[in-house]
Parts: sequence; structure tokens; C-alpha cells
Amino acid sequence: MRLRTLVIVWAVFSLVVVLYTHTLTAAEYRYPLPFLLWGDEYEIVLPVAVWIVLPVAVFFAIVCVAALVNKVRAFLFSSRVRHDYAKLIEQIYAQTIGTHESLSFKNPKIDEISRVLQRFELKPLPNTVPSGVDKIDAFLNAYKALGEGEVVDMRQFRVPNDSPLVALERQNRLAKNPQYALEILKRNTESADTKRSALLALLQTTTDVAPYIANVEINDELARALLESMLGKQLGFDSDKAEAFVQLAHYDSKQILVFMRRLKKILSPDMWLAFAEQTANKNEEAELAYLYVLADLEMIEQLKERLKHHTPEEFVAVRAFVELRENGKNYPLQAFFCL
Repeated sequence: MRLRTLVIVWAVFSLVVVLYTHTLTAAEYRYPLPFLLWGDEYEIVLPVAVWIVLPVAVFFAIVCVAALVNKVRAFLFSSRVRHDYAKLIEQIYAQTIGTHESLSFKNPKIDEISRVLQRFELKPLPNTVPSGVDKIDAFLNAYKALGEGEVVDMRQFRVPNDSPLVALERQNRLAKNPQYALEILKRNTESADTKRSALLALLQTTTDVAPYIANVEINDELARALLESMLGKQLGFDSDKAEAFVQLAHYDSKQILVFMRRLKKILSPDMWLAFAEQTANKNEEAELAYLYVLADLEMIEQLKERLKHHTPEEFVAVRAFVELRENGKNYPLQAFFCL
């Protein structure tokens, strides 16, 4: 029973008892106090009806105090649970965005749930029923928008700078605004990964990327993209840079051969031959590609001289090509280089 209801019941009950008792007797009762006040005897004179209702009042007061104590205890318990619940939601959110905070809980069951959750990696599932927790639902909506290619400022969700979500936000921003890529490449405070992403995004446009290559730490993915841009004539061909990109791309002999064959379309025969020799002299994986260039240019004598630097067990198919050509037989060059 609520405290207000209890007070109303007590008031009504007391009034009924007083009125009923007063109808039975209007007499008064004198009660002498067992101690003296200011040296005189003192007694309380009240109607009998009042004396009868006094024990009820005392009992009610005790009940009210007990009810009030229980209400305070329930309020404190509920307050602690709400506070712990809010911290548990904060822990779930922190684990989802990749941060971990040391939190303490007053409720033992919630503390147990917290310790269990700390042993798992949480992954957001955006295509689910909303939780009803505004903070969690707002984050999941942003997460879903990021996955759909939208630009969402993840700083409002306290996401760490090294989070994959920040990287995804940056990629979306780069895809929608090439000017943003230029801003990143001009700043010295950006990480190597960020600058590589910016340069890759810029390669998808018609912007001249040559002035920015020196400021970017090139990995194999970016090196391959730069080689493709050379083949597409977006980036001007430079033999030294191209040779360095081939090294950084970690191409094997077959990949270098394919790349060298495609270069024939954009280079003069002299430039093609010079680049193939330059690359082969610095990268043994490019030797097959150089032999292909010599064969394609019908430079049989130079091809024979180059083969002398290798054991007879190496490049057997190329040696067969040379012998057939010397015997006046022509076969497709691709058949000897597995193209």
C-alpha cells in the first residue's frame, strides 16, 4: 500500500473511531504524568475517544516509519540498479567501438554480466530490431549508413582514430569528394595508411597524382595501382619509378611478363627494350619478361647472348624458340612464354 493511501486510511479510520466512541461517551479521562514540570504536578485531560484513538495513532506512526524506510531502501536500490544499468550500456557501447573502460558495479548480478561481456568481442548488427536505447540505436544507424557508402562523422560517437569505422568513413568521404583526398595529401599529420587511401582514391579521378607520390609511403597495393595508371596514361611513364613500383608490387615473373607485354602499347620499341633490360638487371623475376621483349623485337642474337648467362636447364622453352627461328620455322611467340 502506498504511503499516501495509508495516511488517508488512517485518517478516516481514526475519525470513525473518535466519532463512534464520542457517541458512546463524552466523558473525559485524566492522566497524571509520572514526573514533575517546573515543580508542579501535571496531568493530561482528554476525551475518552481521543485516548482510545492514540494507540491507533502510535501504531500508524510505526507503520509509516517502516513503510518510509522500505520506500527509501527501494528508491536507493532502484537508483543503484539504474546507475549500474547505464554503466553496463556504456560498457557494451565501448566494447562495440573498440575501447575498453574499467567500470565497477554495485549490483553483484550486473557486475557478473559485465565480467562475462568483457570476455567476448561484440559486433554490431544494424539490420535488427531497435533496442530502445537511443545511444545504441543512433550508433547502429550510423554504422549501417557507413556500410551503405554514406559519410557519417564518427567523432560524435567517440570512435577511436585507429578504428576501422573511421577508416571506412574516410573511404566514403574520399569516394564522394576527391577534393578531400587532396587535402589529406597536403597535410603532414595524416598517417601512412590514410595518405595511401587518399592517393588510391585520387587515382580514380583525372587529377594529376605525380606531385603527391613522393609524400606517400608506397605499399604493394598502391604500387600496382600506380603501374595501372601508367598503363592508362593517367600517370606519365618514368622508367625509374616504374621499375621501383614493380619491385614494391612484389610481382612474380609471370606478372612482370604480363605487365611488360602491356607496356608495348604505350612505349616506343627503344624505350620498351631499355626498360625491360633495366628492370631485369635489378630484379631477377623480370628476366623472363626481358627475354620476351628481345624475342618480340626479333633480336635473336641478343636473345642468344642473354641466354648464355643462364644454365641450359633454365628457360628451356625460350631456347626452343631460338632454335626454331634459326631453322626458319615460325610459331606464335605466346606459346613459348605461356601467354
